[in-house]
Amino acid sequence: MQDKKPRDGETQQFVAAVSDRLADLSAAITAAETMPAARRRATHSAIARQLDGIEADLMARLGLE
Repeated sequence: MQDKKPRDGETQQFVAAVSDRLADLSAAITAAETMPAARRRATHSAIARQLDGIEADLMARLGLE
C-alpha cells in the first residue's frame, strides 16, 4: 500500500501505525510462549482480536469492507 502512494502522508501514517501495532503484537506473541497454558490461550485470543481489527482497518482503507 505504501509503495502505491509513497508521498501520501495519510498512507504513511497508517502504515506507521499498523507497523507499530504489529511490532507490539509480535512482542506479545513472544511473551505468551513462556506463559502458563490458560494465560497463553487468553493472550493468543487477544492477539487474534487485534489482528482482526488490523484486517478490518486495512479492508476499510482499501474500500473492501
